[in-house]
Amino acid sequence: AKGSSAAAVAPPRTQDPAASVKAALDEIHAASSQAEILKALLENVSAFADRTGILVIHGHSAAGWGARGFNSEADFRKLNVECNAGAAGRVVQGKSKVSCKASDFEPKLVKQFGAPAEGQATVFPLVVRERVVAFLYTDCGTETHRELSLDAIESIIRAAGAKLDELAKNKKPAGNAPAQPSAPAASAATVVEEAQPAMAMGAAAGAGTTGAATREAPATNA
Repeated sequence: AKGSSAAAVAPPRTQDPAASVKAALDEIHAASSQAEILKALLENVSAFADRTGILVIHGHSAAGWGARGFNSEADFRKLNVECNAGAAGRVVQGKSKVSCKASDFEPKLVKQFGAPAEGQATVFPLVVRERVVAFLYTDCGTETHRELSLDAIESIIRAAGAKLDELAKNKKPAGNAPAQPSAPAASAATVVEEAQPAMAMGAAAGAGTTGAATREAPATNA
């Protein structure tokens, strides 16, 4: 993959993990929108993993939302991962993190950005209303042998899921119509979709560092 002057580069690993986790939780709790929550999740997890990215689930596949540490965030956003197979399927099925070969999560990720130094990655579920609505991909990068701080990352993503869950529960249905039986599942599926950034063809690869743009959630007929 080609480098870029606008590449999204992961910041140095934190020197005080406990303080970094606390700061992450405080930032997530203070967030008032889905986009702010996802951005806080991405930025703060990058202190514990050399490469990390969020992929939002739409139906049976997940699309790249944002990344840190990869040489092109724009290219990461082009990734599409099938949710019913490989490591992604195991994450959805178990609603828990899965450590695996990076290629078992998505071969195109390895082809595009290179395999992690040890070949291993860990994929975490972002759970909202008991549904996996997104994946958080993490690895140690291509030129390092450091281990991931799994406990710290798990604490941060759980906080993000809880905050998104809170927003989903507080979201009022349009008009005075009673909620349909499928409303909780629909809310879980759309609460993160509303934070999907606009992906203009000419957008700079690292634009996510200044804030995530939002778009309206697609209408559903379910």
